[in-house]
Amino acid sequence: MMFNRFKKYGALVSCLFLLALARAGAEEHPPRFSISMDVTMNRYKNCAFGHALTVEFNLFDFMANGVSLNGSDDFTVATVLEPSVFARKYLFTLFFVQFDLGMSISIEKNNSAVTALAGISGGFQCLLAKGDYVLEPYIKAGYPFIFGLGLRVGSRL
Repeated sequence: MMFNRFKKYGALVSCLFLLALARAGAEEHPPRFSISMDVTMNRYKNCAFGHALTVEFNLFDFMANGVSLNGSDDFTVATVLEPSVFARKYLFTLFFVQFDLGMSISIEKNNSAVTALAGISGGFQCLLAKGDYVLEPYIKAGYPFIFGLGLRVGSRL
């Protein structure tokens, strides 16, 4: 019983904890807010079109951390919500590798299922307007989704 509660609320607590930590370093590294659109293979039959809201913080000089809320729908059977936390490493200030941990909430007609989420993604960033805006095409793989392709657009405050 206790494990089920942790499974349901673990990602939410992790996201709130990461946001509280990020507020401490917001003066020297302002957060980046972004939205993305992607195509994800959440099911073995149909791909799903999705979108995400992401907040990225540079808590450390060697990597970026953040929270993400993804949502996707295959327009026939399933809707999937995926809150997660991530750690991102930039390589040569152009390419990045990102690791995601969170949970996946799948809703099919009257049934719902909560599973763990783990993924890896990679892509490159194109900085616009002296680094205040960013455009990032990416590819991802993981569990419970199989793969995904997307485009993220973001801005620093």
